[in-house]
Amino acid sequence: MMEKPQLQILIVDPEPLVGELISSFAEADGHIAVSSQSSEEALKKLSQSFDIIFLHRGKIGINIEEIIKCARTRSFPMIILLSSQLPDQAEADKILIGADGIIYKPINLNKITTVFDQRISNKTSTYHPADHPKILIIESDKYILSELNKILNNLEIVSTATGIKALKKIRDENYDILESHKFYIMQFSFCKAF
Repeated sequence: MMEKPQLQILIVDPEPLVGELISSFAEADGHIAVSSQSSEEALKKLSQSFDIIFLHRGKIGINIEEIIKCARTRSFPMIILLSSQLPDQAEADKILIGADGIIYKPINLNKITTVFDQRISNKTSTYHPADHPKILIIESDKYILSELNKILNNLEIVSTATGIKALKKIRDENYDILESHKFYIMQFSFCKAF
């Protein structure tokens, strides 16, 4: 029987109890988890790579965009929002920041272990959308394309100048992320709510 991979997990939530709860679920399942209660603390911990990052989505204390940008310069972890918002708003937030899923509070063991199992499944399959995402960028400005290429340097990027050309490319090929000139992100293959 194949041994289950050990995941590296970061929990970023201003409530210490949330970090303790997810950490205890992770450790009971054989994974390593660390938690942070602020953006500054989380950014320091991102000197190492993580398989999953749970991020609090609320009005106080956590700069999600900065954490995701920093994390994705090292690797491409599964990003899960922890939200107490209404589902429609949380879903919109997930799409805008490029998260892979949402867990609505209150948190329970089943919701968390579903995320662990999905990440393990992604790590052991032959195609890893979280490891090798293919991005289609609709943008005609060469400066913006250049800057996006710098930021997204370890991802496969295809660009097109118009929406019509993009639709043709989408019809012919699979893309994990579509980025438009207005910087709204829509993930096709791995955005799911838990």
